[in-house]
Amino acid sequence: MEMTNKACRFMLAATRGSDGIALFFHYQWV
Repeated sequence: MEMTNKACRFMLAATRGSDGIALFFHYQWV
């Protein structure tokens, strides 16, 4: 269930425009 929370944070980061952080989290999950 924690994945949902992380997904929310990822979406927020992406919306913020933090492409670097967003990509980091994205690849970390994959």
